[in-house]
Amino acid sequence: MRQLRNLAGARRAWKLPRKSRVLIYGSSGSHLLSNYISEPTSIYQHPEDSLNVSILILAIFRLRLSRIGYLYTYLKVVSPQIVITFEDNDLSFYRIKGMFPSCTTIAIQNGRRDGFAVSPKGGFFELLHQACRVTAMDASYICLFGNAVKRLYRDALGSSSRAQYLAIGSLRNNAIASSQAASEPRIIYISSMPSFVEGQLPDSEEILGYYGGNPVTYSEYWRAENMLVLELARFASAQSLPLVVLGKRAAHQTAEREHFAKMLVDFDWQFVSADNQSSTYRQVARRDCIVSVDGTLAYEFLGRGYRVSFFSSRLLLAGLPERRDCDFGYPDDLPAKGKFWTSEVSYSEVSRVLYFLLHSNDDEWQAATHGLKPQLMQFDPGNSRFCELLCSLGVNNTGPKYWDEVRIPRN
Repeated sequence: MRQLRNLAGARRAWKLPRKSRVLIYGSSGSHLLSNYISEPTSIYQHPEDSLNVSILILAIFRLRLSRIGYLYTYLKVVSPQIVITFEDNDLSFYRIKGMFPSCTTIAIQNGRRDGFAVSPKGGFFELLHQACRVTAMDASYICLFGNAVKRLYRDALGSSSRAQYLAIGSLRNNAIASSQAASEPRIIYISSMPSFVEGQLPDSEEILGYYGGNPVTYSEYWRAENMLVLELARFASAQSLPLVVLGKRAAHQTAEREHFAKMLVDFDWQFVSADNQSSTYRQVARRDCIVSVDGTLAYEFLGRGYRVSFFSSRLLLAGLPERRDCDFGYPDDLPAKGKFWTSEVSYSEVSRVLYFLLHSNDDEWQAATHGLKPQLMQFDPGNSRFCELLCSLGVNNTGPKYWDEVRIPRN
């Protein structure tokens, strides 16, 4: 068992955590969960972020000086009946059900999932499958974007799993009201650029991660984005349409804007920063043509019924054409090209796909997407399905509603 380490910079807490019927595992998404859960909750923070010294001392006395031992000790003290997490790709969360079988555990999908790995040993699903062979791993409920991704979790957990799967869509997407209709369409490119820290720049030759044991550098991984945004700029200019880059970072993180400014120096374009966790959703209107390589936000807009296109060439351009992880609709096995998606980044394909977005009528768009949306991204405005789950478990909640503005954190 991996021992606790890298704790020198962690904040310190000294009091034992209070008992709580509902525990949120990890800080991710806690602001959004508090929008719906109306009874007192506790938040388990990872020891690298906030180390509870009293819990650590108890873990030492119980000879459980490891990450799982620390988590076990924390749960024994708090005694939750229900544990909820947005960190659905955290292996340790699935240990909770094995350690405390009577506890109800709920994992909420918080991003697009595939075979990406941070080491050659394998990604989340491979490691989960391996762990299930040697220790009890499971969840009570796994809330998914759509039904397509179910098989990745199900295959990883194995035939002994008793997890129930609920397709509820993206909790965040469901919590934000749709925008008003725009008067004229725009080309909206969704940026998914990294945080631009040293060694992680889009042109870095450092290894970003692995697919099937194959290393992929930052420059290889982001090659598709760099190629696509230039083709979009040419198309938007030829069609006299506004081009908007929808940023992933807040305004004070200027490197993302500067990166696109260097590439698009010969074109007219606009950059919109992501200042809080709802602002990007509010920047897009129904008449816009939305473009992405494979980002979660694009799938969320597709679920809303917006006109979205996918240029799923990431791994092809990274030299891994045999890997399908980043293909549109993964893990569903869809053709390489469709009316609103393609695996090729070229001006001809940009023109073909965006002409369909711009000129198809509502019936044609509905016919092209209606069978895919529920598979890939459900849309449930106000999160009625999630609230129904909370009700079935006896968790006090507000019922379906949008995200209160005062609860939305800034980026």
